[in-house]
Amino acid sequence: MARIAVILFNLGGPDNLAAVKPFLRNLFNDPAIITAPTKIRRILSWYIATRRTRHSQEIYKKIGGSSPIRLQTEKQARALEDALSDLGEVRAFPCMRYWYPLSDQVAKAVAEYQPDQVILLPLYPQFSTTTSGSSITEWRRAAEEAGITAKTRTVCCYADDEAFIAAEVALIKPMLQAAQAIGPTRLLLSAHGLPKKIIDKGADYILALKGNQGTLRDDVELFFTEQAGRDFAEVAVRRHETVEKSHGRIETRGVTAIDEIAWLKARHGWPGLESIIMVETVREIISAPEAKIERETRFYIASHRTANAKVQGEAIRSHWGIENGLHWVMDMVFRDDECRIRKDNAPANFTTIKHIASNLLRRVPGKDSMRVKRRLAAWDEDFLQSIICK
Repeated sequence: MARIAVILFNLGGPDNLAAVKPFLRNLFNDPAIITAPTKIRRILSWYIATRRTRHSQEIYKKIGGSSPIRLQTEKQARALEDALSDLGEVRAFPCMRYWYPLSDQVAKAVAEYQPDQVILLPLYPQFSTTTSGSSITEWRRAAEEAGITAKTRTVCCYADDEAFIAAEVALIKPMLQAAQAIGPTRLLLSAHGLPKKIIDKGADYILALKGNQGTLRDDVELFFTEQAGRDFAEVAVRRHETVEKSHGRIETRGVTAIDEIAWLKARHGWPGLESIIMVETVREIISAPEAKIERETRFYIASHRTANAKVQGEAIRSHWGIENGLHWVMDMVFRDDECRIRKDNAPANFTTIKHIASNLLRRVPGKDSMRVKRRLAAWDEDFLQSIICK
């Protein structure tokens, strides 16, 4: 029978209070977290860990003096072995990024197991270069050093998987019912840190809704579809349309905004939510050998109301302008189009690094161009350190 090794990646956490400081140093010494050169990153990780250790220890004291992540992951590993037993000989190995068992230790154990196949399973449902990306990169290094040559597959990005969501519901439901039996209960599933930070700084937001917002996007799309079917007779809407002709195409863009969304605010509790917006784009490509039409519909949420949908449409377009400007910098200064990094997660990782570098260079005062600032950072370590520590 096939021997399968499943590597369960997780953050890890200190197993006692004395481990808090080295855990923090490992965390902030990760180049996926702080992308500074190695020497500077080591200094920064030591400084941050030293500053945060006492405060973090007080937090861990409240939950028993250690992190529960390793024990929870061990339980998941044993349960996974039982669930996959019909596939052959399956062994699951918890692998932590910043505390034991680390990748080197786990890779040696996997090499001794001599699997026919290795499955990399990050326990982060959504991909990020700072979580799944960092863990997988570190694992590949450790696996190569341990001499693991078995066929390897990676599982990624299952936040919107129906079975995963159903499993979460099954776990939450009995606990929720038990709490409701005691008294009034609220279930808080929070993912709204970014908008709240924007609002707290005194600014408004317009955020694009994507598939990973789950039912929020679904509810907004369904509402617009139903109201459009009734020609928006039941709600007050604001509309604006533009038609542009350039570069061999005609683009018609319609913006529809609705403020009567008390039901949506009650259902989702998104901080500061005041308006929902639908942008419908129709592109007629007339320069192609055969003319063709492209249609696209996008949905947004906004923290402000306005009497004119044109204002919100322009705000959305201005965001595109910022993105286009960033793309120009990436192409002209960082030679993005000439980059030949193609393998696995490397393109996403390298793009993140270049965006961070671009943002750091923009903060440098003076009239020098981005290209000149970049060269100075490469030639002068003091200048480089001043950018990073500014």
